[in-house]
Amino acid sequence: MNKTAFLPLLLIIVPFHAYGQVPEEYYEESQLYQNKKSNDQLALSIDEYLYGPGGTVNVFGIVKNYQQGIQVLIEVYDPAEKQIVDLSSLAASDGNFRTPFEIPRDAIDGNYTVTGKYGPNGKAVSLFFTIKNPDANIVRIPFGSNTGDEKFNFTPSQITVKFGAEITWINNDNGVHTVVSGKSGINNVMYADGVFDSGPFGPQVNFTQSFFKEGNYQYFCKLHPWLTGQVTVSPYSGPPDQKPVAPQEPSEPSEEGNYLFITTQRYDLLFTNKTLFDDNIAPAFKPYIAANSSSTISISDSSDAKVGTHSLKVQVDTPDGKASAYHDNSMNNLQDWSHYNYLNFWFKGQNTKKTVEIFVRDKPWQVADVHKIVDDSYEWKKTQVPLYAINKKIDLSKVRGLEFHFTQGTKGEFFIDDIFLYNNFEEKKIITDKDTYIFGETIFISGNITNRESDSSPVTIKVIDPTQNIVTINQIIPKSDNAFNFTLPVSGNQFKKEGLYEISAQYGILQYNADTSFRMVIPQLNETYKGFNIYRVGNAFYSILQKDGNFEINRIMRNQYSVILTGDSLGDLKQSIGKNTEVIPPAPEIVEPIQTVPETPEPPKPKEDVVSTWQIVVAAAIIISSIIGYEFYKRNRKITHENTSKRFFSFLPF
Repeated sequence: MNKTAFLPLLLIIVPFHAYGQVPEEYYEESQLYQNKKSNDQLALSIDEYLYGPGGTVNVFGIVKNYQQGIQVLIEVYDPAEKQIVDLSSLAASDGNFRTPFEIPRDAIDGNYTVTGKYGPNGKAVSLFFTIKNPDANIVRIPFGSNTGDEKFNFTPSQITVKFGAEITWINNDNGVHTVVSGKSGINNVMYADGVFDSGPFGPQVNFTQSFFKEGNYQYFCKLHPWLTGQVTVSPYSGPPDQKPVAPQEPSEPSEEGNYLFITTQRYDLLFTNKTLFDDNIAPAFKPYIAANSSSTISISDSSDAKVGTHSLKVQVDTPDGKASAYHDNSMNNLQDWSHYNYLNFWFKGQNTKKTVEIFVRDKPWQVADVHKIVDDSYEWKKTQVPLYAINKKIDLSKVRGLEFHFTQGTKGEFFIDDIFLYNNFEEKKIITDKDTYIFGETIFISGNITNRESDSSPVTIKVIDPTQNIVTINQIIPKSDNAFNFTLPVSGNQFKKEGLYEISAQYGILQYNADTSFRMVIPQLNETYKGFNIYRVGNAFYSILQKDGNFEINRIMRNQYSVILTGDSLGDLKQSIGKNTEVIPPAPEIVEPIQTVPETPEPPKPKEDVVSTWQIVVAAAIIISSIIGYEFYKRNRKITHENTSKRFFSFLPF
């Protein structure tokens, strides 16, 4: 959670002006809106990324070096580069300024540019917002959706759109979310099916998806799986020849498991030129000498030409290096150079070994990177200034002027001819699905060429770290369909620096170029709390059970941790941990009251037969007596029988 730091301002009073130095801590930590940009003079922010026609845009910003009476100048341009707002605001003594402006009710849909600068000569800061008609297909992710409270969900959770329609999901929460198509699996747990995948996107960031196949699409948030929704696409019912067609997909989809990727696409590598001046070039330029300078410079027409019959001749003597030849289109006649890659011209010097600097000037006459050439020949030389290298520094869609500056000690005659813009792309597109990645992710890079020079000519792709060191170089031979791709794991020691990384692609002898950039953040272990490791990842916090190991973004994407909690601030996250680790005491044992019941007399039990000892003795004696008596009886009977037999047989004659 951002905290506003209230710091004192040191005021230095000088004649006619009051200056205040805004402390660096205040400048960096102030409560700017999420949609913000800054430079070393001005921080500018607006309250939303998406508005409707007739809406109000709230502007808040801070000037770094406050000067009494200097105004902040704010201009707004629509998608057709037409200025729709021009206003100014005075900053308070603490450097803060606020001002709202109304969006016209007839504003067209598209991307708008807000430009601000502190004073007419200040450095420009530009940021962007989008206008969509209120009846556009919009799904919002409400604030609180990352807390686990199931009352929050995609709003609306079910939406029906026409065939070919576009839906925009807006993250109004304070945490990171995803929008991933899927199906319901075991126990109604959603799993991704690969139809569309937004990748993680932060607060006030949008994700847009178009639908060119009728049917129902279920989707969910991988980080917060209780968030689910459904898109229903109606069948197409219009004329067959007007049926919307899906744009051409990249030649190869990202590899399985590559949750996040950058796609670099190049189309129609054609040669198009635009001549800036006709053959009579000299009248278009003017000389410039700084005040109190001892330099001299003159401009004239010359018949010593490389192309045509005329060239620009500059005769100069600059002991202090304060002389230039320049062309000014004026504020009301800005030129669009954004579709060109190079500024080309022919140059002829005196082999002085001195440096000539070329400046491209924007609307407020600011300059981007300086391109330098060395006068090392007496012959005509073709010179090429790469415009794509300065595209991030100034707005090339609003170029005001061109300047040739002669450095200290330069003396002699110099000739300039055939100044033209050169483009080896009919259209140059760099598409990134997101601009911030977490250490450990894999980026999928793909593209294509159309002017193939040979079967063996490679595309060279360089990745440059925030300190302008090259961290990796890849050479890839395009396939037979002119497509190329490779995966870039954002891991290892070469990616140990947080900040902005550049990806630059170059192809062939003619050096076709395309580039983009991404910001990389490294998870930092902030502290341990109640058995959780809490990591800070950019402006967000993640907590993982200590027993589950360290933070790995790919494990998070695959739901391989038993518990993952996220929060926008450390305090909120600790509160969530407390709720999830709360021990519920056992319920007290309920003791039933003892009730007195009158006793019912039991019926008498029958007496059991008990065999006593004397009975056993008597029985034994009876048995023994019986046996003895029986033996005695048998003996006596035998004797009697013998005597009787003798008496009986005595009567016989034998």
